[in-house]
Amino acid sequence: MSDTTLTIGLVSIARPTFDVPLAQSIADGVADRLEAAGCTLTGSGRTLIMDTAALTAVQDALAAAPPDLLLLLQASFADSSMAVLLAEAAHARRVPVLLWAVPDAREGGRLRLNSLCGINLAGHALMLRGVPYDYLLAQPDAAGALSMAVGEYVSVSTQRDTERALIALETRELADDPEGELEELIGLYEAKGLSPGLSREAAEQLTAGNALAAHLDAELGIDPDDLTNPWHAGIASFFAFLAGAAIPLLAILLSPTGLRLAVTMAAVLVGTGLTGFISAHLGRAPKPPAIVRNLIGGALVMAITYTVGTMIGGAAG
Repeated sequence: MSDTTLTIGLVSIARPTFDVPLAQSIADGVADRLEAAGCTLTGSGRTLIMDTAALTAVQDALAAAPPDLLLLLQASFADSSMAVLLAEAAHARRVPVLLWAVPDAREGGRLRLNSLCGINLAGHALMLRGVPYDYLLAQPDAAGALSMAVGEYVSVSTQRDTERALIALETRELADDPEGELEELIGLYEAKGLSPGLSREAAEQLTAGNALAAHLDAELGIDPDDLTNPWHAGIASFFAFLAGAAIPLLAILLSPTGLRLAVTMAAVLVGTGLTGFISAHLGRAPKPPAIVRNLIGGALVMAITYTVGTMIGGAAG
């Protein structure tokens, strides 16, 4: 995850002919959970945007300080015009776009929000304009998983951008000074222990085949055909969060009231121990140190969280 605070441009879009109080509660729920996860919110945040006039200030704010992610929350149905304006501007600034719809049940034969229909319109309009986006259909409770996923996406995107910049730099250097780059490659192989003659032979053969790939591998350890993928990292982080959160949630829901605390703590410790075992097994590392490390870390985090929560709860009460 990124070491810096994640900035999310949250824009909550709605229409006054739908259930505005419910739409507002959805926007509040998403904003609350993202802020609790440590994200900095820009854009309209929890304020519902219902017409293009109210959108102007949001556009100006996002243009002045582009976020790490533009999150368009379809708090209720609305046409695609506002989503398109915001997404096209974000795409021009290389800011990823996520459309978020909220499921809702029919009441009296009518959907209170019809958020999914709104996101379908927006997605279709963006597809026609060639604006890439991703989408999410979930209740606000998924905001914690989202913040983890977006954090991982931004972190790995930064790494990929760095790799691409290094590839571009190496390409220019090869074009400007091919002989000097060949001598540099020979020196790299000599530094790895090859004889001068063998180093020159290897460098010349690899340069004749693919000079850029040879330099990227020897100098930077980069494979231009296998750059880091931020989407893979973000999706993996999203589902890892949900899987981890399910353990204490199920323990709370399924255990007797008087035993919930003890059962939940035991379930979390079992989960962290199992995580250590699996990670060590997949990495072919010794299992006991990984299990013990995870158990100690999990117990310490629970103890700190419980202590702080008790202090804050007591002070609030």
